[in-house]
Amino acid sequence: MTRAVGHVRRAALARAAAGADLVIGRSAHLFRGVTRQVLFGLGDYADHPALRNDLGLLWPATYDAHAVQRTEVVPTALDHCRTRLADRAECDWAADRLTRACAELGTCVTKQHGRLTVAWPRAAARTS
Repeated sequence: MTRAVGHVRRAALARAAAGADLVIGRSAHLFRGVTRQVLFGLGDYADHPALRNDLGLLWPATYDAHAVQRTEVVPTALDHCRTRLADRAECDWAADRLTRACAELGTCVTKQHGRLTVAWPRAAARTS
């Protein structure tokens, strides 16, 4: 399963619609997709080898005066109680999973110069 469950998606999107700049979620040890203002399921490095939750993602975000504009995605790996940058094969696996999860939410992940990025659709400017 790459998507967050329905009630989690609805709650996160409601918070974004209510004006949150960014909604960040955790899940059952796995990273999930992202969509406008919502990072679903960032994971938490628990052990489940078949689903590769030894891999995680860091999300440095770029803001302007109004909202998040884009995020970079930095794949990491848990290796004997030590977090490190993911190697090439681990990055490829994480990129494939994230790309599929984001596509289900209508979000595009791009890979440029070995980095993954998510460009966020421009939100309407808030008047308050």
